[in-house]
Amino acid sequence: MGKAHETAGKNKEAEALYDRYARSARSVDSQVEALVRLATVQKGNERAVASALDRAVRTAAQRKSQLGDRGKYYAAKARYMQGEAVLREYETVKIEGDVKQLKSRLKRKSELLKKAADTFLATAEMGVAEWTTAALYQIGFTYESFASALLNSPPPDSLSAEEKELYQQSIEEFVIPIEERGLEAYESGWNKAIELSIYNSWTAKMRTALGRLNAELYPPLKEVGFELRSRGPLPLPGLIQGPRRQSNGQAQRYLVPVNDKDKAKPKNGAKEPEKPAASLGRRGGAS
Repeated sequence: MGKAHETAGKNKEAEALYDRYARSARSVDSQVEALVRLATVQKGNERAVASALDRAVRTAAQRKSQLGDRGKYYAAKARYMQGEAVLREYETVKIEGDVKQLKSRLKRKSELLKKAADTFLATAEMGVAEWTTAALYQIGFTYESFASALLNSPPPDSLSAEEKELYQQSIEEFVIPIEERGLEAYESGWNKAIELSIYNSWTAKMRTALGRLNAELYPPLKEVGFELRSRGPLPLPGLIQGPRRQSNGQAQRYLVPVNDKDKAKPKNGAKEPEKPAASLGRRGGAS
């Protein structure tokens, strides 16, 4: 019935129905789904959306053992939507304006950028294939967009020619680590998609972005004969927040610990496989 109200454009009726159902449904999956749908029909009311998403994430966390696949899907979607909400706030902070306030504006954008990235990482850790790849793509895209916005922002008209040149040099220096973080995020997401054998529209976007930012290391897939098969959701190993660089300029692959119960037993006298190293920490840079 709620979906019918949405289709008919009766958002108020859909909102009331989803709210009632979220409180009365016996299934945790149904509660979480209803809350996410409630947030969807409340778009435009940021406070109401935030409240519904908080309830969805909290319900899923508190009753995690009772979640089925549907509940996990909508819980991950709720976390992803929280990341989108942070991005909307981030976009309201404009780079242009009084040059004296530029530093504080850039600091605020950087803080929101980090908050969004952390939220999307939390989404990826929930292990739902669609939202994992969507979240990892968004991390890279957000850093890339920030760097692009900085580079394309014109210096204030009040500056002299010499001051404008210094202004541009300062912006370019500030952008370098942000661009690096964007490239690393795309690489991390792409490597994780390969590891989990996931290929969808989000991984395609990540691969396109890598080609755009570093065509030498990432030529078009058709030129290298690469192919990935689609696959459903799989348990997601622990994620690193930012890879480190190797001597060839590529990011290191994920290194995650393996539980003893998950280790493959050696066969026919084969040597015990080496234990992977612990997860790498976040690389320094813009935050």
